[in-house]
Amino acid sequence: MKTAQRCKEDFGGKKRPSSATLVGVLAITWAVTFSAFSSFLHEYFRSSSLDMALHSQILWNLWQGRFMHTSFLPYSFAGNHFWPGLYMLAPIYHWFDIHGVLALQSFIVSSGAIASYLLAKDITKSERWGLALGLAYLLQPTISIGVLFDFHLELFSIPFALFALLGLQRNKAWFWPCMLLSWAFYEINILVWTFLGFALSLSRHRRTTGGAILASGLIYMCAVFFFIMPYFRGDTDAALPCWGRYSHLGDNISEAICNIVIHPINSLIQSISFSEIKGLRYLFAAFGFLSFFSLRHFLPALPLLVALLLSNWSVTTDIRYGYVAPIIPFLVLSAAHGAATLSKRGVAQKWRLATRGPIILIAISVFIFVYFQIKKPFRKHPFEIRRNIIELRLAKEIIPDGVSLSADNHLGSHFANRRILVVTPSTIYGGQSVEYIFADLNETEFKEKEWWGLMKQLIVEQQYGPVFFTNDVLLLQKGKTNSVLAEQAVWRIIEIGRQSKMAE
Repeated sequence: MKTAQRCKEDFGGKKRPSSATLVGVLAITWAVTFSAFSSFLHEYFRSSSLDMALHSQILWNLWQGRFMHTSFLPYSFAGNHFWPGLYMLAPIYHWFDIHGVLALQSFIVSSGAIASYLLAKDITKSERWGLALGLAYLLQPTISIGVLFDFHLELFSIPFALFALLGLQRNKAWFWPCMLLSWAFYEINILVWTFLGFALSLSRHRRTTGGAILASGLIYMCAVFFFIMPYFRGDTDAALPCWGRYSHLGDNISEAICNIVIHPINSLIQSISFSEIKGLRYLFAAFGFLSFFSLRHFLPALPLLVALLLSNWSVTTDIRYGYVAPIIPFLVLSAAHGAATLSKRGVAQKWRLATRGPIILIAISVFIFVYFQIKKPFRKHPFEIRRNIIELRLAKEIIPDGVSLSADNHLGSHFANRRILVVTPSTIYGGQSVEYIFADLNETEFKEKEWWGLMKQLIVEQQYGPVFFTNDVLLLQKGKTNSVLAEQAVWRIIEIGRQSKMAE
């Protein structure tokens, strides 16, 4: 006769799968689902020039031997972000095109669930908590929503940071390469790890490791922000990239820090809105607010969170974007320690927590996942097929490979493999006009009054002429004339422009 314990382990004569196997299966299923969904969105013109075309063009140029070049900026992209990790993606993009990169993003990001499981299991000594936190990671909005917004290296960095934390927990040598890879994919990670290194350097048992992390972080951070980026921007005296988001605090870093230290309340009132704080609650809720029971393990990420809050650009605190990516590994770490802290209670309470706590966490994570997918997706009606999808594809086939092009934001990501690609209504790059303009008049998002006026002007003044116009899909070529299509296109531009103005 089988023992009671054996009966619990068996199901239908077979041994039940372990929690590790279950997490692995969930991670693979998640990766396949989201990579397919990402490819679907792209194929049906739901991806964007900013950022998919931008990043894709950089990968294409890397393979051509041009370092971090893009026509979306007047200088090298390395002046804004220094991402050596792009070199790891360039071969994938060359061999498998954008769909390969989207699939790779989904699989790499999903691997963070395995790291979350192992990290939580080590800390809590509980497979249940490990499974719950692994699943919570996959359902977290930055992961589950962000992975559908083109592809971003911020998301690639998350699993490497999690495996680095796991290596640090287990005192393994692979901690260092994983940490450095998280830096290579998103340089902002350096800030968080530098604070972690400082904290560890104060610990008697981790002083050497902490000091090494702190020293390497400071050296790398200074090199990137004060030498490499200014060099590629072509102005060593310029402010840090995107400093305009903090211009309300001061003209430079020193002045901003002084204002924050001297007038902390005013700085916070100037920068932080209630809606931003309200939105950030989901960041902690996705892990059951367990981080609040072990805040000291979240402290390395706190300066970055404050920096995001101090920005005058609300997008930085929108947890669907990758700006909060370096925070997530420390949310997982602090949540695991929070669960372990709660487990240090009486036997009866500990038993209830061990059985019910993970279930409650999973329920909260599922609720937040569904809420964001339905109520707060990046793209409304994600499965809706554009009415002019056939015409868009026909016009796409007309555009020769490699020619300079101006395209609408939702069209440009299909034309990244060229030296010059800009977003309409821009038609100039490097002092020269582009050869083609590709526009979808049915899509009015991001099109202000000036957009319609400029498009009309280009046709009326015969700078560009239509070579394709049907079902509101307009393809213009420089120097071409077609009076019939031109008249139809102009009247349609006037009509939709007037409707857009009335809608405002």
